[in-house]
Amino acid sequence: MGEEYGVQPSAEHDACVVDMLGRVGWLDEVHNFSKQLGVEGNVLGRWGSLLAACRVHRNFELGKIVSSKMLELEGSDGIYGYHILLSNIYAEVGNWQSVDNVRRGMHKMGLSKEVGCSWIDTSGYPHCFVSKDKKYPQYCMIYDMLGYLTINMKDAGYKPKLELIEEWIYGLEE
Repeated sequence: MGEEYGVQPSAEHDACVVDMLGRVGWLDEVHNFSKQLGVEGNVLGRWGSLLAACRVHRNFELGKIVSSKMLELEGSDGIYGYHILLSNIYAEVGNWQSVDNVRRGMHKMGLSKEVGCSWIDTSGYPHCFVSKDKKYPQYCMIYDMLGYLTINMKDAGYKPKLELIEEWIYGLEE
């Protein structure tokens, strides 16, 4: 970039490279690249992208190494999403003791998930809602439509990750 186009690579460029290479499965290359970059820029973002790629490509051994590095870098400024990702990686290999350890550690650090919202514009009116929001006036209609879409997707051959659906359904009952 610098030699050919005169553009000095930034932390954002580094993060994009990590994300792109991780998505195509070049995990060892991304790991080496991340180690070479040191502690400049969005370090947790880079390592978090690599951790996500480890999960997608089911490289749990490298995922453990990456998560250890992230926890070392993170210090007391815990980031909820990375802990959940690590917990999910452990769950996928059936390591329930490590799942429990990660979740307990999150609780001890006082980490809580920020609520994300979705926006939709219907007939010129914006609507904001969050998952499992039973206070939203049309939540019954929304969940009825989700059920309808789920049946149609199943009929069309879509095969969902059942553990995610079970987590969603049981979460609604709480």
